[in-house]
Amino acid sequence: MLLSHVSICAMVLVASALVQAGDAAAPKIEFKDHDEQSALVVKAKCKLAEIGPTLGKCFQKVGAYMKEKGIKFEPPLFALYLKVDNGECELEGGAVVPKGTEGKDDVLAITLPKGKVAFSTHLGPYEGLSDYWMALMKSLADQKKEPAGPGWEVYMNDPGSVKPEEIRTDIYIPVKE
Repeated sequence: MLLSHVSICAMVLVASALVQAGDAAAPKIEFKDHDEQSALVVKAKCKLAEIGPTLGKCFQKVGAYMKEKGIKFEPPLFALYLKVDNGECELEGGAVVPKGTEGKDDVLAITLPKGKVAFSTHLGPYEGLSDYWMALMKSLADQKKEPAGPGWEVYMNDPGSVKPEEIRTDIYIPVKE
């Protein structure tokens, strides 16, 4: 599922207002090639304020399935944002797995796409991610780059074992070439 044009435009407009108001710094973006990755996910819908607990449930289901099937878990976990609109989002939370791994029931096998991505790293508490995403979308628009599909966050460390300012989230957004 792709981000709707209206969702992208709304994100860019809000980001533009935030950056002009000085509430968000322009993120550093690197454009690079991304290799295809197989993953297991659980799909969910929630209010933006409920993303953390919702992802926790997705990760628990994926982890339990991987354990049941004897699939070794290797961090990090990720969230793929399918749609963000009117304070709600549709997402998939999961983990990268070996190619050919099959899902079952609400644990779905997906493929993170191969292709050109905009890559950026957010350091700090998860509460800052929304503003960071908006600044990132504005920066892409300023560079005349368009998203080619939904973006995802990769959670590079455990927020319970590092200081809040050291929480690292890598962000990937497929871009049209």
